[in-house]
Amino acid sequence: MAQQGEIALADRERLPAPAAAKQALPAAWQPPRAHGWLDGVGAAFTEAFEHRRAFLLLPYAMIAGLVVAFTWPADPSPVLLMAGGLATVAGLVTSRNAAGWNRAAGLAAAFWIGFSLLSIHGALVGTQMLARPAYGTYEARIDEVLTANADGVRAIVSGIVALDGARALPVRRARLVIDGIPDLAPGDTIRSRVRFYPVPGPVVPNGFDTLFHAHFDGIGAYGNTIGTAERIASGDAAAPERIVDAIRRSIAAKVDAVLPQPSAGVARALITGDQSAVTEESRGMMATAGLAHVLSVSGLHLTLVAMLVMATLRGGLALAGGLDRFVSVKRVAAVGAILAALGYFAISGGNVAAQRATLMILLVLGAVVAGRRALTMRNVAIAALLIIVVDPASVFRPSFQLSFAAVVALIGAWEMFRPGEGRERGAVGKVVAYFGGGALTSVVAGAATLLFSIYHF
Repeated sequence: MAQQGEIALADRERLPAPAAAKQALPAAWQPPRAHGWLDGVGAAFTEAFEHRRAFLLLPYAMIAGLVVAFTWPADPSPVLLMAGGLATVAGLVTSRNAAGWNRAAGLAAAFWIGFSLLSIHGALVGTQMLARPAYGTYEARIDEVLTANADGVRAIVSGIVALDGARALPVRRARLVIDGIPDLAPGDTIRSRVRFYPVPGPVVPNGFDTLFHAHFDGIGAYGNTIGTAERIASGDAAAPERIVDAIRRSIAAKVDAVLPQPSAGVARALITGDQSAVTEESRGMMATAGLAHVLSVSGLHLTLVAMLVMATLRGGLALAGGLDRFVSVKRVAAVGAILAALGYFAISGGNVAAQRATLMILLVLGAVVAGRRALTMRNVAIAALLIIVVDPASVFRPSFQLSFAAVVALIGAWEMFRPGEGRERGAVGKVVAYFGGGALTSVVAGAATLLFSIYHF
């Protein structure tokens, strides 16, 4: 028996690596032989389930549930959501001993979670929308300053209190254009005569629905002050949001002092996320060149900052002789890049695209710190799951669809075409691979986002 085992082992060693690995697997792990394209699809799904890659399908199952809930004729009743949740839990419990059925039950649970998320999110952070205009004197607290220019301060306010017989508003928050106080900051309380009006719906059928997204952002009305507003109280100077706002204002002032227009406006948009100083001429030129998206802080900007900090730290620490004997220089540089990404996210205004990019960067760099592969489909799936749970309405925004379509396609292409371990290229091969990889990246990302771009734009 021992001699036969040695002969079998020698035979496997003479086989190519994939064939040897397949022969070493138990019979239960052998994928079924495909005799047609339909059998091939079934074999791929079977292999994915057996190798525990069904996790990657969870975001798609949740998105499918969100789409069904979005197209549902009316808001699902709490009884329906509760009954579906209990049925899902029962399915998970009863199928826990059967691997294939258990994973199928997990996908069903993800679908039902997605179906329930819009109702849950709307109940927790949504708001009643203003149905008809309102006029009067109101007090409100500044939550966030969006832009500040000669036309006034555009801000998000909450705690709206009606005064002098004005009609009370049912909304949680509102977006106001405030005149007369150019240095407003988060935490300040203002009083003014205000005209509130309903949030507009889609301009064209099936167009971008501002009303839908404003509801899930807790913004139930738009408005503007009538006359000069009055600041009746200032916020706590030690509040984190006020400190961040002060840093953003300081950066903007230094940029304006050093750079002339229109460069200053573009620089402020790239650093602080404030596009109010970008001239119409600059905006038009960038739109004509297809670069208007660069003005909005997103994955491109955050990745450049994080990778630049990581490369600089890693190179600098590598020059410190003997330091690598005590700590991993690469991991320390990754921690520094994480802190830089968080700092940039804080001063950039924290828009939705920047939130997604920051989360993805934290997952990638966190994998580096933990000594794991950084660019994997699992990390993309985790980022998608977190974003869907925290902000389910973002699934219906172009930025979510474009960014994740591009990332999934790029990582999938990388996993398909990456060179095998141990393969060495010459100097010419490395140059060709570098420029070929750049060209392939553009083709893959463009193809992945093409249909979404056609639909939205």
